[in-house]
Amino acid sequence: MDTPTSANCTGQPGIDRLWIATDGCGNSTNCVQHISFADTAPPAISCPSDVTVSNDTGACYASGVNLGTPTASDNCGGSGTVANDAPAQFLIGTNQVIWTATDDCGNNATCTQLVVVVDSRPAPWFRIVSVKIEGSDVRVTWTAAGGSTSVLQAGSSLSASATNSFADISAPIVAAGCGEVTTNYLEVGAASSTPARFYRVRLVP
Repeated sequence: MDTPTSANCTGQPGIDRLWIATDGCGNSTNCVQHISFADTAPPAISCPSDVTVSNDTGACYASGVNLGTPTASDNCGGSGTVANDAPAQFLIGTNQVIWTATDDCGNNATCTQLVVVVDSRPAPWFRIVSVKIEGSDVRVTWTAAGGSTSVLQAGSSLSASATNSFADISAPIVAAGCGEVTTNYLEVGAASSTPARFYRVRLVP
């Protein structure tokens, strides 16, 4: 004899099947077999199309990006859930958004959407802003593009015969941030050790 039981995550009711064994003298015993349905198949999910946007005005990111809506389905039906790991702000460049569909039995599937943020700002200036004496030291300040690496060089002459007289005096300096970033380097003792000093900044590829 079969008795239906409550539906599980598959949406299908189970069965409690009663088995009875009877011998020739009429003695009997029984046991109950529990039958339930299992879902091990992941749902299907298809991401929205990739998105290309411009950065927010004056910012290094784009916000309020409309990602669109994925399509998802499952062999057992049910509501399930669809979620993504999108940040509130997408940095300039190519970003990935992972969409995850999870069915009512905990099986899941993912797809990847790309969000490309195009930098619409003017190109940053790369230039030495100031050279200032601070006691016996010299501080050189310059601007560079955020994320770039540069090295400060110094030389004692600008003559045509001394084009290779410039030498690195700083370790590589990374301009943290984006857009036009201002950085500086203090050359210790430079104001008192040499009669003339010329500076330039070398970009590191």
